[in-house]
Amino acid sequence: MFAKKVWSPCCTRDDVRNTQIAQIFTNPIEHLFSPSDGLFEIEVAEVTSQECSYLLKYIEKRDDARSGSNPWAIRHALIYQKVSHKESKLSHILIRLPLAVKKILGSNVLSGSGKYSSFIEDWTYLHITCFRSVDHNLHLFINYLDEEIDKLFKRVIMAGVEPGKLNEFDTLNSTTNDFKSLQYLSDQLRRVINIIELNTLTLECFQKKVQDLERLPFQTSSQADSLATLLKQLCNIQNEHQFSLLSASTVLERAKAISDQLRDPVSMRNGEFNKTSTEMTSRNTSAIVHLSDKSSREARVVKTLTVLAMVFVPAAFTADFIQMGFITIKQESPMKWSADPDLKIYAILAVPLITITMVIYILMEFIQRAREKEEKANEQFPV
Repeated sequence: MFAKKVWSPCCTRDDVRNTQIAQIFTNPIEHLFSPSDGLFEIEVAEVTSQECSYLLKYIEKRDDARSGSNPWAIRHALIYQKVSHKESKLSHILIRLPLAVKKILGSNVLSGSGKYSSFIEDWTYLHITCFRSVDHNLHLFINYLDEEIDKLFKRVIMAGVEPGKLNEFDTLNSTTNDFKSLQYLSDQLRRVINIIELNTLTLECFQKKVQDLERLPFQTSSQADSLATLLKQLCNIQNEHQFSLLSASTVLERAKAISDQLRDPVSMRNGEFNKTSTEMTSRNTSAIVHLSDKSSREARVVKTLTVLAMVFVPAAFTADFIQMGFITIKQESPMKWSADPDLKIYAILAVPLITITMVIYILMEFIQRAREKEEKANEQFPV
């Protein structure tokens, strides 16, 4: 918005002019750039045109919202207006207006009698309608977020702690989804607060410009009344925005509190799980110690049996071999032994079989150790 200004000299005599200029230069330095009352006269011309443009954020319900999803969307509207008082003409550029404003514009641009509506007769009516259309959906969106947070609170308040008495809402998947939902709702509330703050800043700037326009002396009575009404409406809308800001901040604080409440049962539940796991580990350790004691006793028994086998097996083999009759005592003094010719057949059959058996055992042990080394190498260098 602007006003044209005209600067016109008022003095005609050179001597008076020179005297006044000399007085100016004899004044202190801070007065050098302030014109004297007698030297210049300021005249403000009538306002012939004005322009304004601003961006307005608002909330609108989506038609394509799926069931269970957020039905509200944050959008932006651009309002540009040029008012030509000289030509009695209004020019507008309106981009993505709220649906409520579109309906009002569509039904009220022309009245039923063919007369122009208030949108055309008064340029302030458009701005009042645009600013007033924001707050209603803001309240509805804040109420929707509050209801969603209340649903989460009812689930959180039923949360269990003991591992053996958990309900369906205490599963890991359910708790994770609740945390995600709280983060999403908190983010939406922060965006709403940002919308309100930006719109409030736009309102304040718009009010200042209207107040500057109101101070101009060449205003008709109807123009002055329109500006006064506009300022009053903007003040009321600003108060409504302050209430919406307080409401959104309160809901956001509640979301933070519920998030903290959800963390407490989860922490306690994790503590119970850790306690149960520690008890199970302790019982397992006791069982391992008990098994170790049993294994130690069994190892001692096996060791005793091995010693006995080392004593009795050679003795039994010798006794059995002697009983076969392959070797007999031919003379006791001096001691002489005689071997049966069948002993050669026994040796020819038994020694190769024993050798083959030992070779097979050695090969099997070698293959088993090679496989164990290969498995260890694969564990150290995973693919």
